[in-house]
Amino acid sequence: MRTSQAVKILEKHKKVIENPNYDSDFLWQQESLSYIEKFLGKDTNEYRMMNSFHFPTIEERDYDAKLQAIRHLLITSITQAISVLRNVGIKREYHNILCRYSDKELIAGAISVAVVIFSAGFGLAKFLTVCPNI
Repeated sequence: MRTSQAVKILEKHKKVIENPNYDSDFLWQQESLSYIEKFLGKDTNEYRMMNSFHFPTIEERDYDAKLQAIRHLLITSITQAISVLRNVGIKREYHNILCRYSDKELIAGAISVAVVIFSAGFGLAKFLTVCPNI
């Protein structure tokens, strides 16, 4: 996934949260956490900040005010994550050593290794035909 796609996804999610008719409070946090974990990783400040939100229960006093505060903090966090994505990019996870290199680098490396092996074999063959007593 490209950084521009990740930014579009977070901006779309931010618009959903900004909608006052959207009332699935806990889902805000879970969906946001999933996106931030995928794009930036669990070890970032943005992920830790979103994970620290605690939604008020309906029985609490000033439920609406607390919910609006959480909504504002979540929107601010997503805005911060978008800013980080634009400046830094998506965190890449590497599964093995070959994933770290681009296709061009891998092809160039494979061609180099093939040339060295071919040259060594050709040189050894020439040496053995010139010196048959070895």
